[in-house]
Amino acid sequence: MTLEKKAHLWALLAFLTTPLLPEYVAPLLTVLAFCFFLKYFRSIGKKVVFEKEQILMLVFICWQFVGIFWSKNTASSVSFSFLWLFMFLGFLFVSNLLDSKSALDRTLFAITLSGGIAGSIGIGQIILFHYGQIIAEPLNTMFNPFWGKLDVFLAKISVNYILSEKYVAM
Repeated sequence: MTLEKKAHLWALLAFLTTPLLPEYVAPLLTVLAFCFFLKYFRSIGKKVVFEKEQILMLVFICWQFVGIFWSKNTASSVSFSFLWLFMFLGFLFVSNLLDSKSALDRTLFAITLSGGIAGSIGIGQIILFHYGQIIAEPLNTMFNPFWGKLDVFLAKISVNYILSEKYVAM
């Protein structure tokens, strides 16, 4: 598989799965896709082109990161800033990597499909949260939040095996 096809594949994979993955997995996938994108551009000697809208978005992102310093909720501000940064990377993928109508069609299909799946999951969660106990008692909380069981599992692993005692006591 050529480097160009890998870059296209990773960009598609990022667009398709990022809305469906937990917040601690999706950014890693976006960064991997961006690495393939940069590697491909370096291999062909092409420079990343920034459009006027992207420069404005980059200025906005910089302002978001500056705002972290006076934020009362630093973790939320950092998360929000990185959300915009990863959206910016996706914007760069679309404007620089996609050079044909079929590539744009595939990418828009992936974005639409993942948005539809994420929306369906959200609607399913709301229905189960409000009416799940009618079918079976645990159904109203089993999938709320969708990645809840994975979150708890990873939190237990990080507390028990990764973090030291001084961080757990905080």
